[in-house]
Amino acid sequence: MIKINKIKNIVFIGLILLSVLSCDQEDFLETTNKSNLTDVTMWASEGNADIFLNEIYHDLYTRITPDPLDDFTADNDGGWYYNSRNWRQGIVEASTTYFGVWGSICGPNDQADWSPTYNNVRECNTFIQKVNENSENFSAEWIAKRIDEVKFLRAWFYAELFYHTGGIVIHEEPL
Repeated sequence: MIKINKIKNIVFIGLILLSVLSCDQEDFLETTNKSNLTDVTMWASEGNADIFLNEIYHDLYTRITPDPLDDFTADNDGGWYYNSRNWRQGIVEASTTYFGVWGSICGPNDQADWSPTYNNVRECNTFIQKVNENSENFSAEWIAKRIDEVKFLRAWFYAELFYHTGGIVIHEEPL
């Protein structure tokens, strides 16, 4: 019994020594804080750049509409841009705050507000510009895929503005 207790104590002390000595890695827990990425670290790796891209995807909004299944058909005359009919006919000023004249409970800029949507476009343009500037940090396949994704997202944001308000200003460079 005494021999078993000695063996247990030796094993226990050995495990404690092993764990203490193996934790002497100074850089083991040193990681990059991805909540505070700088412009240099943001574009240093594919993973970090994907964080920026995730923010663009985060800005896609849920459309609140009574007819979501009919929104993407070619013959959709009363879809998710129905709030802009009166404005398109020229009988309402875009700056009005009385939404009853829109023929609905809100104006066309309620679901695709100009300022946030153009901010999303700016983020898309910034992503394209920064990826091209730092292309040595990314693989060619990653660049091609992500640039295509962002161009689609930028077109999506422009389509949202166009459907709600008509003519728009198209920017291909970040402002």
